[in-house]
Amino acid sequence: MCKIPETNCKLGNWVEITNTLLKDIEILNPLEIEIKGGIYKKIYNNLSFDELFKTESKQVKKEEYILGTIHSVKGETFEAVLLILKERTANNRKYVNLLSEDISNCEELRNIYVAITRPKKILVIAVPKKDKVGWENKFYK
Repeated sequence: MCKIPETNCKLGNWVEITNTLLKDIEILNPLEIEIKGGIYKKIYNNLSFDELFKTESKQVKKEEYILGTIHSVKGETFEAVLLILKERTANNRKYVNLLSEDISNCEELRNIYVAITRPKKILVIAVPKKDKVGWENKFYK
């Protein structure tokens, strides 16, 4: 997290800088600006973070972030949450294969539920690129 740059530039530039920094620490899946339909990508590349999140009239207070496990934030609420999921659970099951299971019978899905119910405003879920379609199908049905 400490490698991620400040947000005082255009979104497209931030993505390029971030991808370079992440590659240096061997995170090889690049970030992308992906908009449904794809025609607005050029517009989003040129937006500042203030324009994107409509905070230009507010003074943004810089605060520390909390880095923890899903269990360590149970019962907490945050403005934003970044949930990073690997391809497989601790029990070596693929997360994307769990998405069709009943949450009441699946501990891993209950953990994800805990994580995605923490943010007030922004939730970002990072998953392996090859699993992206399965997650999109789950959330965009």
